[in-house]
Formats: sequence, structure tokens, C-alpha cells
Amino acid sequence: MWIDTSNSLLRKVLSVSKINLILSFWLALLVPATIAYAESDDMSAGFYDKNFYSKIPWTVSHKDKFQQLLRHNLVTPDTQLHREKTALLVIDTQNDWGTAKGSAPETDIDIVVPKISKEIDIWRQTGSLIIHIVRMYYADGSDADMARKWQMEKGQFSMAVPGTWGSQLVRSTTTSDTTLDYKSLLNLGVQKIGPNEYVIYKPHYNGFDRSSLNDFLKSKDIDSVVFVGMTFPNCVRATQYGATDHHYRVAAVPEAITQVYPGGLVAMQRQGVQLMSMDDFAKFANSKSDTAVPD
Repeated sequence: MWIDTSNSLLRKVLSVSKINLILSFWLALLVPATIAYAESDDMSAGFYDKNFYSKIPWTVSHKDKFQQLLRHNLVTPDTQLHREKTALLVIDTQNDWGTAKGSAPETDIDIVVPKISKEIDIWRQTGSLIIHIVRMYYADGSDADMARKWQMEKGQFSMAVPGTWGSQLVRSTTTSDTTLDYKSLLNLGVQKIGPNEYVIYKPHYNGFDRSSLNDFLKSKDIDSVVFVGMTFPNCVRATQYGATDHHYRVAAVPEAITQVYPGGLVAMQRQGVQLMSMDDFAKFANSKSDTAVPD
């Protein structure tokens, strides 16, 4: 009996020792790495990890699921768009994000940017209101969002600096070599770049936050908006929230928005956003009736 107990106790001691040995091994690996991370000037740039996002948009890689999702829009008299009172909002289609030579290009721009340009062209041909909403950052990061401020102050990166090529609109989204009047825009001015086409600056993710967007839309008797542009998780979603909170009727064309993901699209639908395919958008753009997204 004594021998059995001793063996059992010995096995328990050995088992605990093994666990401690394993824990010590992992701590020896993790602690130095954690300290190095905390002391490094490179803490940060997960948002710009190009391996995180796919080059193939979800709307392409999961086309069947996307088509199914389009059938679940929450269509009511209060969510339907009024065609004659609709503006196209183009979010952040600027060189630093929308071109391969930019400082922080989106991963799926090769597929999505041509679609953004196509939708703008379709809308432009109808003569309806287009608003390009842009973001600019001072090189020292002094006006940066909190998630980017530290990195920009450290000089890890810069993007869309006022007056630079990177801050300008992607060429395919405009009808000419438009140069942004950044001084006026930063002072919340509205720049006209076409017969019914304008640029408005937003100081934050949400295009309605401390900008001239809402007042300008109201001055044009707009009560409905359609979104295209970049990027879905940040400025598109944030500006959609702003539009919804200001009681606009809202739609989005996911195929013409970078970095879309299904959970975010479902969340949009639950807030009454009408998701359109590119074909839906073309039909809506050319529709004569003052109703919502085509069936």
C-alpha cells in the first residue's frame, strides 16, 4: 500500500514538473518578445498588414452568397430611396489608397477601383449629384485619427498629405486632371469639379462628423444617398452610420467598395441600407420613377 501511494505521488509530482517545465519554456519565449515589442518603435502597423486582406473581394470569391444576400434587403416605405433626391457619395478614392504606387494601397483595388469608376460614370451620365468625400492628413500626424496618430508622429508612414499626389482623386474617377483645392477643403469649403460634381473634406472616418456634408446635401434637397469607395470597415461604414443617424435613405454597391465582408453587409441591411448589385445600380440610376431599388 505504501509503495502504491508513493508511486502515485511520484507520478503526480512528475506531472506537475512537466507542466511547469512547459510553462517555463513558453514564458522564456514570450516574455522577451513582449518586452521587445513594447520597447520597439515598430509597434503598430497591423492595420496596414497587406497579408490580412484578400486581393479577391468577397463579392467575387463568394458570388453566390453575395447574390443571396441581396435578396434580404429591409425594404419599407421609409428605407426606399427617392431617385430624384439621391446623391452618389464616393468615399476616399484617392491615390495613396486607390493606386498601386500609393503609400497605403488597398489590396483589392485592381478589381474594385475600375468598378467604382464605372458606377461614377453611369451616375455622371444621368446628371445627378456626385460628391467625392476625401480625407487628408498633415505629415506630422497632428490631425490624425487616434488609431494612426502615434505611428504618423513617429514617421512610420504618411498618407494623403495635403497638396501631394497621394491626396488627389484617382484619375479614373474624374473627368479631368482635377487638383484638389486643399486649403479651401480643409476650411470646410466645397469644391466644384464638374457640372454636378463636388468634393468635400471630412476630418474623421464619418463623413458627416464636423464636415459640410450634411448642410450641402440639404441645400440640394437630397434625402437619399448611395455609397461606393473605400474602405468598407472604416470610412464607408462610419459615413453610413452618419447618414443613417441623419435620417437619410441609404444604399450601397458592395462590388464597388473595397474590403467588404459579409458580417458588415448584414449589419448594414439590418439598419435599412439597400444593398445593390452593379446591375441594380445601373437600373436605379436610369430609372424615371421616384421609388427605391429595382426589384
